[in-house]
Amino acid sequence: MTFTRPGRSGYLLFFAFFFLGADLILVLGHSNCGAVEGALKGLKFDNHIQEVLNAIQPAVESVKGASGDVLEKAIKANAGL
Repeated sequence: MTFTRPGRSGYLLFFAFFFLGADLILVLGHSNCGAVEGALKGLKFDNHIQEVLNAIQPAVESVKGASGDVLEKAIKANAGL
């Protein structure tokens, strides 16, 4: 189980798990996603993080050459996969 620090998303996760009894929470996308940013930068890892970046790659490819906030566009594209 992973917890975020208390804050905007942390309290929502806490509420869902402990008050609503959720067994699973699926986060489809969030602003300033470090994983999507890492995929955009082409970062490489020798562990499970690379699997996450590989899964994000189609979203990154779909926004190549886009103008404006490419990170935000890639995040939205990834959430739609």
